[in-house]
Amino acid sequence: MLKVMAATAAGGAAAAFTRVGDALPALADSSGPRSALIPQSATTGPRLATAAGMHYKYLDGLSDFNFRLSSTTWSQGAGPGTIYPISTVNDYIWTNFDLPQGVVLTEIVLSVIVNDANAATWSFILRTPSTGGETVLATAFISSQNAIVQNVSLPIPPTTIDHSQNYYGLAYSFGTANNPTAHQFFGARLGWLLNPGLTLFPDPRRVVDGFATPFASGTTYGPFDATLKQAGGASGVPAGATAAFCAVQSYSAGVLTIFPDLTSDTLLASYTAPVDGTLNLTYMMVPLSAAAKFKIHSYISGHVFVDVWGYAI
Repeated sequence: MLKVMAATAAGGAAAAFTRVGDALPALADSSGPRSALIPQSATTGPRLATAAGMHYKYLDGLSDFNFRLSSTTWSQGAGPGTIYPISTVNDYIWTNFDLPQGVVLTEIVLSVIVNDANAATWSFILRTPSTGGETVLATAFISSQNAIVQNVSLPIPPTTIDHSQNYYGLAYSFGTANNPTAHQFFGARLGWLLNPGLTLFPDPRRVVDGFATPFASGTTYGPFDATLKQAGGASGVPAGATAAFCAVQSYSAGVLTIFPDLTSDTLLASYTAPVDGTLNLTYMMVPLSAAAKFKIHSYISGHVFVDVWGYAI
């Protein structure tokens, strides 16, 4: 690890980067929703959105992650707590998730710079040392490019943490070595719910189906009844549930504000789709009215889908 001393000296002259908090610009369209990434101040900038009932933990890229190979040299980037490889790109950084027993992990958000044609790769992994087993619970690429920090919500399945048999962690591979302006890792936010506050289903149930009626930007849709599937029949969400745990998806870029029926539009973007023409997916808690209904104010023109995976009382 002492190799970082020389590596840091080499990388210390890298160009200055916008702070993590500053890297998420407010929505430029004044007719759209106010950014969910508030409050903001001159020192911290806008912040990641949070949800009632969720518990959070941020992992620092430099102190909480390690490269798999001891031969890999690396450096701290200009941003505080950042890390990037110098000697090789054929390696990955890894961290174990130290979470309370029995909680349900629903969110992993990566704060990264990816700014060339070489995609970064992430994998959410479960390992069982007693059997030597490993299961990749979710994996994908980050190919959208930005010269400043992107906060990327990983599409992971809701996962009940069982540390009696397993440990859980994240592997992240950089697309390019020795170029912090193109690839740099700042950190990761974990979000979880205490069990049994969340009831999970073994499969998703679609309650908003955008195939038949594409959304138009600037329009409010609903109320949608989370207790009923669009194809007919009960979804499994009971009336009286305070929130539905959902996979919200779209094939068009933009944002959605999702809020309980019989309440005012929050004008806070609770879902953001950064890429146009491909599937954007975010797992999130959708707040419900007493009758388990919700509305969607769309700033997306295109197909939107909501699949229920569970609910909270």
